[in-house]
Amino acid sequence: MKYILFGLFLLLSYIEVNAQCTAERITNSDLNRVSGSFAGWTLANSDVTSPSGGGINFVRDGQLNFLSQSITNVNPLGNTSPVFAIGVGPYDAILAVNSEAIVFEVSYAGTIYMRIRTTNGVTSGGAQIIYLNGASGNRTTVPMAGSPSNITGNINLTLPNNVPNAGSLSFRYDGQGTAPVDDIFLGYVRLTTTIVTSTPTISASGSTTFCTGESVTLTSSSAYDNQWYRNGTLISGATNQTYVANTSGTYTVIVTTNGCPSAASAGTTVATTACCNSGTAAPILSATTFSPATATIADLISLLSASNKPAGTNFTVHSSSVATDANKIATSTAVVQGNTYYVAFWDSSNNCYSPTRQITISIASNCSPDPYAVQQTWWLPYGLGSNPTSVVRIDFQTGVAVLNNPVSGTYGHGAAAGSIGFEGNTTVTNPLTGEFLFATDGNVIYKGSDGVKASGVGIGGHRSAEESAAVIPNPAGILGRDFIIFGNTALNAVTGTSGTAHHTGGLNAGYYNLETNTITGVTNLLTDDMTNGIAEALEVIPNANGTDYWIVVQGVDQYVKVYEYIAAGGFNPTPVSQVFVAATNPNALIDSFISWIPQQQNKIVITRQEKIGMADFNPATGVISNYQTKVTTSREFNGYSAALSPNGQYLY
Repeated sequence: MKYILFGLFLLLSYIEVNAQCTAERITNSDLNRVSGSFAGWTLANSDVTSPSGGGINFVRDGQLNFLSQSITNVNPLGNTSPVFAIGVGPYDAILAVNSEAIVFEVSYAGTIYMRIRTTNGVTSGGAQIIYLNGASGNRTTVPMAGSPSNITGNINLTLPNNVPNAGSLSFRYDGQGTAPVDDIFLGYVRLTTTIVTSTPTISASGSTTFCTGESVTLTSSSAYDNQWYRNGTLISGATNQTYVANTSGTYTVIVTTNGCPSAASAGTTVATTACCNSGTAAPILSATTFSPATATIADLISLLSASNKPAGTNFTVHSSSVATDANKIATSTAVVQGNTYYVAFWDSSNNCYSPTRQITISIASNCSPDPYAVQQTWWLPYGLGSNPTSVVRIDFQTGVAVLNNPVSGTYGHGAAAGSIGFEGNTTVTNPLTGEFLFATDGNVIYKGSDGVKASGVGIGGHRSAEESAAVIPNPAGILGRDFIIFGNTALNAVTGTSGTAHHTGGLNAGYYNLETNTITGVTNLLTDDMTNGIAEALEVIPNANGTDYWIVVQGVDQYVKVYEYIAAGGFNPTPVSQVFVAATNPNALIDSFISWIPQQQNKIVITRQEKIGMADFNPATGVISNYQTKVTTSREFNGYSAALSPNGQYLY
């Protein structure tokens, strides 16, 4: 009986670049038989025996026999030539004579690379080795041995450098000859390879230093087989190519290729820091003056609204202009009337504040919120003529008009003849007590308590305009102390600049402080021209929102126009609405009057020299419409102006 002993061994030579792992790639490389089978191998169509030292004895049985195993990491770099070491020794215990040839082939991934063949004279010449398909080896024959113990043939089989990294290693034994053939003994099969895994690198999507709550995306240079670590500790489940880091620490990644882990990447340090999310801008508040009815700081905060409030921040109220923990006012603290407070955005997570915005709590006053709208007492000062103290007072407290003419004293109209008023003026009184606060003709102002003229530049209204002035509280000031005075400049230039209407003008406004009796900030709102010029009519109506106002004027183009005064933004020079009221002549247009009271808030009275009419009005939208003439009169009957009584029942 003849035997051929051979083994397989693979050695890869390379230059070490990064991490490397060397391992045996053949399962059960010594071909040990346990419980009748060879673990890791598939054996087909063979009568075999297995010596106690391991290996397989292929018995000549007149058929084909196969042995195979799937292996991987044969060519991990893809460009090396695997080297198989094979030990061979022909063996025949019966006859060392000429015999029929046998064939034993070695193939990998479906390609035959070596064939061992016996021929006549095998005793002296041994078995012949043939290399195929680009393979090579260290010998061309395998000598015959008398027994397995003295087998001396070993072969180094080198495969081409482009073989696949994985495939099936297969052995084929052909014992189908008609003459006596040789048995084949396979002693062991070994394959050891070294895998090189490149060390990955990390790139970051942005800065690795950022505010707490933010993050950065880290990306491994390897698309597969990643494992992320923070401070050397494995991050469970972090095996993707990217990792979103939001916690301070040093991050590394290891790539494992075919069971071979790389060296850890260079560390990428992520640092989070406490950042102030409250921003660098002061709150842009929808209102900066609040009612004295506001009870506590918590109530005040509930009223605050800002267009630039950063997400996740809260309002805080402080006693000083630079917000700190020390000057933050507790929410349970009572609000003090007349006090100035400072509002900031507060980032509670980082305990930091934005710059502040000043706000004011109004002083409780007996003045109505709209002192021009409902006046229970009318003061009609007349400064022309020889009697500067001449004044007419009409009281409506009892529900009917009572004429009370004081015999002496100053009542806000000055000490000199012609100092205030002629055909038009406005007086502001306390609606509860009848106290006279001040009077104005749209140009000058006299304080009611002492008759002293306000200091500052005149507002510019003309005292001979039928409605020379109108008054509203200053939304940026303290209720009952600060006012805005609108002055009608009609008649300031008799020739005018707005066409043939010779008694027209524009609209001015100024700020008045009752405590200091001063006028400031005078500005022009509407110019005297054919587009914006107005006649002698002027009325101010509160917006239904309780904050803003409607300014109603008679335009030189025969339209009654409604403008909006926004508490947070001031006067809008574009009309909100308008209604056409035809005039029969220029004087009829100019000598006009507009009157409105809350009791009839959806109606506006519009009078001219020749007629009296009414229009519909919506205090929520400022829309005026549907004018209808109610009375047509002569100029002498109608007079220069008209006004509704406070109860809305009479037209004076």
